[in-house]
Parts: sequence; C-alpha cells; structure tokens
Amino acid sequence: MMQDHHEDFQVRASGFIINSELPWIGASPDGVVACTCHGDGVLEIKCPFKTRNCSLTESCKDSSFCLSKGEDGVMALRHLHKYMYQVQAQMHIAEVSYCDFMVWTPQEVFTQRIPYDPVFFHDAYGKVVNFIKTGVLPELLGKWYTAPRLTPIYTTATKQPPEVGCYCGQPAGTGTDVMICTSGNCRRKHFHKTCLKLTRVPKTWKCVECRKQV
Repeated sequence: MMQDHHEDFQVRASGFIINSELPWIGASPDGVVACTCHGDGVLEIKCPFKTRNCSLTESCKDSSFCLSKGEDGVMALRHLHKYMYQVQAQMHIAEVSYCDFMVWTPQEVFTQRIPYDPVFFHDAYGKVVNFIKTGVLPELLGKWYTAPRLTPIYTTATKQPPEVGCYCGQPAGTGTDVMICTSGNCRRKHFHKTCLKLTRVPKTWKCVECRKQV
C-alpha cells in the first residue's frame, strides 16, 4: 500500500532507540520507515482489542478512542491522546520528521502520516522533567513521599524554624553516615548517605532540591 505512493519505500525493525542528547529516555517504535522522497520516519501500529468488532467510524464516537472525525469527515489521531505524546516523543528521540501511525482491525486499516511538532514535544517534555525532578528523584533517593515524618516542634519565640533535615525525617546523628549539602540556601542541610544510597561523597555535593534551583 505505501509502496504505491513512495519511491524505494522500506520498512525495517527498530529496536530500542536512545538519543545521545536525552540518554535517560528511549523509544521503541514498531519500525523505521524510509523512502527517497521523504527520508526517514518511524512506524507505530495499534491493534485496539476493544473495537475489534466495530468499524473505525463507529469507534470514533467513543471519546476514549484514539481516532476522531472532524467536521470535514476526515479521521485523525486525537491531538491530546496519549498516542500523540508517544509518537511525538518517538520522532524527537529518533530524530526523524514524521511518523506513519496505523490502526489495524480485522475489518480495515487506517494510516496517517503525522509530522513532528517541536512545540508539542518540548511542552510535554518540560512537564516530564519537572515530574522527574520533584517526584521521582526525591522518592528514589530518599523515600521523600513514603518515609514516615517527624513533625518539628518550635515555639513562636524561635527566630527561625529548625532545619528540615534528611528526607527520612530522622535526626542528623553523628559519624560518617552524615553528609552536608554545600548549598548555602539549603533548607535541609544534613542527609544520611544510607538514605541516599551513596557509597562515595563528592567534595561539593548538593541535594536534589538545591540542584534543580541552579
């Protein structure tokens, strides 16, 4: 089908793609496509089990379905559907300009060539980075959201509340397990190497919260 509209059209297996600029995320599209007329792209195929016995037109009436029909009757991937985020990320990571998005059912096949949208990707990417920094890393490093808390006690006469301390909420203690954040504005100050899962301590170390303020 695609061969009829493109010169020297080829499809090959993709594998797991890592972008050297974003080594902490990856993409595994269903394939990599190429033709002499449009260059390289990625291929993503969906086979929705829920709508296996329905036509795609009928499935579009379901707001949770990935495709919708516009006023012009043209079927397309919903702009804010999770698959749009998926294919835009795949294109950015693979450094290609388009994705051939396909929906297969026993009755019919839908194909849409989706162009890379850098504005869409970077908006979504910014939200992901913020979630990683404020949600995932504090939990991985210090059980910030799941560790039991100790409520600090101080009187109104105290000029400043005591330092918050390690993510675990336990006192600093003494010994080699204690390490200090070198940021002058850190509200925690002390941490436990055992909580951070660190075996070596760099000469100038800053906690996650202070690093993200840089």
